[in-house]
Amino acid sequence: MRFFVNFLLGVTFGFGLILSNVLDPKTINLFLSGSPKWDPSVILTILGIILASSLSLIFLKKPNTNFKNNFPISEGNILNRQIVLGCALFGVGWGLSGLSVSTATINLAFNEWQSVLFFIFMILGFYGPQFYKKITL
Repeated sequence: MRFFVNFLLGVTFGFGLILSNVLDPKTINLFLSGSPKWDPSVILTILGIILASSLSLIFLKKPNTNFKNNFPISEGNILNRQIVLGCALFGVGWGLSGLSVSTATINLAFNEWQSVLFFIFMILGFYGPQFYKKITL
């Protein structure tokens, strides 16, 4: 049952990205550019996500707020070099390509070479640091 609910939520999220045209890197680039052709659809998409999430939390009888078991939480609230560098690289990659993790994954279905290339480097970015730590120890 849990798999079905998660699958349904993922399909709904993906459909929302397609419907709002956030999958198109040009939409993100126009949003981030601040040019006269500025596109507010990204903000509207984010507001829609916040609204849907808020309503679901309001109508749930007992929301699951036990995030410690579901997410890896670093010890302490310290911003270290890896966190800042990772955030900066994500922002630069999003700004240059117009793709994020979710949009790159969905764009794989459309078989565009840019999305495939982005996805390959995204996977390298996910697992590269772990591999690097293993070979340098």
